[in-house]
Amino acid sequence: MQKRSRKNRVHVEKGWYTKEKMKTELKWSKERIKAAVAYCTDMRRVKTHVRRDKYERNIKEYWVDVQTTGSFEDENEEALIDRTFGEGEASTFDLGLPASDLHSPGGEPAGDESDREVEEDFDDGVSARIPGKAEVQKESTLEDGAIDNVGSVMQNLLRVQTRMEVVRSKLEEIATAEAKETPSTCST
Repeated sequence: MQKRSRKNRVHVEKGWYTKEKMKTELKWSKERIKAAVAYCTDMRRVKTHVRRDKYERNIKEYWVDVQTTGSFEDENEEALIDRTFGEGEASTFDLGLPASDLHSPGGEPAGDESDREVEEDFDDGVSARIPGKAEVQKESTLEDGAIDNVGSVMQNLLRVQTRMEVVRSKLEEIATAEAKETPSTCST
């Protein structure tokens, strides 16, 4: 399971300022004030960026960007969730592979006409075999079955390992007990 998220945040501080406030509060230069007024009084923005002062109707206020800040977050998360359950005995491993025909060379079923065999004359007498489409599909299906069965195989292997560790511990105890009972035959 993979998760990826990206966040772009832009914070623009804006406000209504007169030319005088731009000069005193924002400490903008004359050129900057002139550019802001030109931007706000453009025909496309004049209705939304210019207004008259509420108390002194002869003073114009301009909607200007004071400061722009932003942040960018990029988060990648990867998780692997594996839940494996299995039942059975260690002797019942099923890898999902078919039983091979022991009478045909290489464990291949005898008489399969879909394979093409190509024999080329090499100095050492080696012949090359090109698998047919049916064999490739069969092998792919077998691999899928083996992959599906890996969990139960691993579970059975862990059971066998645990049993072997218990037996090994018991054998060590037996060997230690025998060593204590048998008199030492070493002479110095």
